[in-house]
Amino acid sequence: MTDAGKAKVWDASYAPFGAATIFTATTPLDLRLPGQQLQAAGIL
Repeated sequence: MTDAGKAKVWDASYAPFGAATIFTATTPLDLRLPGQQLQAAGIL
């Protein structure tokens, strides 16, 4: 993912079963499969 100035702000490599190795993460990327988003778990 890049910002408006074309600088890389998020980059990762994925294993065959979805495990991600994140190389660059200056901004969060909460997207997962199409239509899904990562949500922080709430403490009850």
